[in-house]
Amino acid sequence: MDPVRSSADWKLQFLCEFADVLQRWENSKAPVLSRETFLAVCHTCLSLAECATYLLDKLDFAYVLLGHLQSDAESRFGWL
Repeated sequence: MDPVRSSADWKLQFLCEFADVLQRWENSKAPVLSRETFLAVCHTCLSLAECATYLLDKLDFAYVLLGHLQSDAESRFGWL
């Protein structure tokens, strides 16, 4: 809920590190999630970090609210 105000923000670094952890988990041959879920979560984490960095560094946004970039309602996800 805290806005990202810099491309060096720890929140963006966390998203990239989490995507790396997910990739290692999938490669460990002991996954619990489906291949598609691993892919979707990794892409979401990396895309959010890249999008926020672009908005902050290239378009000079003062801050980015990541929750507004990924706002698909859970109920709609389950319905699809």
